[in-house]
Amino acid sequence: MKFANKITLSIVVVSIIGVPALVVGTFYSARELLKNNIANSYLQIAQHQMHSIDRVLYTALRDIKMIAEDENLQDLMQEEWQSTQTFPELIATDWDERTFLTGPWDQLMLVDSFGRILISTDKRAIGRSIEDYPPSNTAFKHTIEGTDYYSDQVLPGEGQRETVIFSAPIRANRGDSTIIGAVIGHFAWPVVAQILDEIAPPVIVDLVNSEGSVIARSNPLLNERSIDRQDATNEFIEAFGKSSKQAGVNNDNNHEYGALLVVFADQNGLFGYKGSGWKLTLKVPLKKALAPVNALARHVTVLTVVVMLCVITVLYFVGRLLARPVERLTETIEEVSRGNLSVQADIDTRDEVGTLAISFNKMTEILQRTTVSKDYVDNILKTMPGALFVINPNGVIARANEAALTLLGYQEQALVGQPFSTVVCDPYGKHLEVNDLIRDGVIASNEQRYLDKGRNSIPVLLSGSVMRDDEGRVRNIICIATDIRDRLIYEEKLRKSTSELESTNQALSLAKNQLIHSAKMASIGELSAGLAHEINQPLGAIQLNAELIFSIAEEEEVISREAITPIYTKITGQIQRITKIVQHLRTFSRDEQSVEMEPTDIRLMIEESLILFSQRLRLSNIVLHQDISTVLPSVECCKIQIEQVLTNLLSNAEHAVSKEKNKVIWIRAYTENDCVIIEVEDTGHGISSDNLSRVFDPFFTTKGVGEGTGLGMSISYGIACSHNGRLSVESKLGIGTTFTLSLPIQQNVNVHIDRGKSTVTMGAS
Repeated sequence: MKFANKITLSIVVVSIIGVPALVVGTFYSARELLKNNIANSYLQIAQHQMHSIDRVLYTALRDIKMIAEDENLQDLMQEEWQSTQTFPELIATDWDERTFLTGPWDQLMLVDSFGRILISTDKRAIGRSIEDYPPSNTAFKHTIEGTDYYSDQVLPGEGQRETVIFSAPIRANRGDSTIIGAVIGHFAWPVVAQILDEIAPPVIVDLVNSEGSVIARSNPLLNERSIDRQDATNEFIEAFGKSSKQAGVNNDNNHEYGALLVVFADQNGLFGYKGSGWKLTLKVPLKKALAPVNALARHVTVLTVVVMLCVITVLYFVGRLLARPVERLTETIEEVSRGNLSVQADIDTRDEVGTLAISFNKMTEILQRTTVSKDYVDNILKTMPGALFVINPNGVIARANEAALTLLGYQEQALVGQPFSTVVCDPYGKHLEVNDLIRDGVIASNEQRYLDKGRNSIPVLLSGSVMRDDEGRVRNIICIATDIRDRLIYEEKLRKSTSELESTNQALSLAKNQLIHSAKMASIGELSAGLAHEINQPLGAIQLNAELIFSIAEEEEVISREAITPIYTKITGQIQRITKIVQHLRTFSRDEQSVEMEPTDIRLMIEESLILFSQRLRLSNIVLHQDISTVLPSVECCKIQIEQVLTNLLSNAEHAVSKEKNKVIWIRAYTENDCVIIEVEDTGHGISSDNLSRVFDPFFTTKGVGEGTGLGMSISYGIACSHNGRLSVESKLGIGTTFTLSLPIQQNVNVHIDRGKSTVTMGAS
């Protein structure tokens, strides 16, 4: 048999036997899967409808309890009725409204604790005993014992339709344990039947009670006549229940619909309504349920026959094509001989020609990888900027790239074959470096020096790696060097620039500290008049008490302890006052070279700052108001610097109100958003909009010549920023100015600083 005919016959046999078997197997697997999916879909529908039934019955139970818990109804049940109106007549209208808004109910009745029906939607039942209605009497007996009650489906009486009875106790005194009556409702059963009717035909829906009786069915025609309460549905449920299944197929073809797909859902109840053990079953004719699957089977059968005929027809031509493997292999060899190494012999037969094609393809792949790798490496060596040397294990240069030849000024023929020590400053050290590299396997970014053809030293950054064969023997050593002459020049320039910058920063820091100290000295100079008066007052008191001691000493030879003690106490108090002023002045004027952050009592700091200002403000007839919070937390800051800021703000405020009739300064302190806020407000003339944006600029001042340096606010702003804080200003012309200092309680809390944020309101001057 010819090779082509052999291939064609094999494919035909496989197609005739394999394709139908595959199609049939696939169809039945898909059919079973679709049947299970359809059953699961119907099961979800059944569970949803069962939940809907539980929901409406739970709503009925909730409504009956709500009526029983109505406080007005409880009060009416306890009152003694002496009027001519009967109890039901008084609440008849309200009872009808309750019936309409709840349920729905076939009958809703109110029964007292003696079993007498006080009011009912069935007027014939009013005044009768509940014992005349056995199903309702059962509910009453359970309820009068203090429990809510709901029944299974029952038939209340002759001529009445099926229902579920709900009842709830009425308790005295709005929740007392005493039962004074009951509310009993007959739920409207058509609501349940309507839920079943929501599922469209041909699905048959049965609601089965715990005894296996059908109590409702979706078919309207069947609902009109008596339902066979021992329907075969219960047999399906029992059969599936034994295997823990909720779906299955009834193959009883004697049924009027033939084989049925049956699913059922258990009643789970809802909240307080636990259900009565009902089950909801869906029965679907299997022909209807699987109609799409059967139609698909017919289409697949027709399609399979058509495809097989087409395949058999095409196989002849395929066989002829497969008969040309030798010719295709020949064409491939010719293509490779022209230099196209990417071509492959597309032959996958298992005969000698196929084996030959596989071997040929492997040969071309190896040849292509070798050629591509060589070209790739050559291109890298030519274009890479680093100087590359390939060294054999004996330390002899085997190859050098173009960058290495250019760097050292050699021709490749003159350099290849020379010891590597030819191009290094210390040949012995370099030889040891090669040995170290062979031992370690790699070096990275090692500073070395090469020697060019003129024996000039060239600093380089050297990296190297060892190439080994599959057995771990050293084949070659690759060394790559980068010329770092320019980098060393720039590093030297950078070191010089860094040194100069550090010197400049030190000088700047020194000048800044001197400037801050000068500003403090200027503030002390401005406060000198007030300080003199503050010190003169206690000195005068000391002098008066000293003269008093002298007078006593002249009049009496011996001065008693009782006479001298109060005078001594006064003198000591005045000395302590002077000492406190001098110590605070010395602390404030100290030239601090370093800034130390430490917890600071802001309230105490403000009080100490006012020591230097209180007398001066009194001499200038300036009223100082303080609004300092009593619960200010400690702030992490440099106390001397913050006190300097506060001194600058108070000095500015004093200058602003000095020429005003209304001389008032407010100082406030409070907490806000993890910050302590200090405000200094004055009733001065205010700052114009042109000058407001320049308040914190160095050397800017609105004072006259000789009255200020213009550095106070600039220094204060810098101190606030160095504390991760904020110093802002708001001013209204003709009204006054407010400076606000915000300091974070902890230094890891950043306060947003916006130097340009300030407001000006133009007003009457």
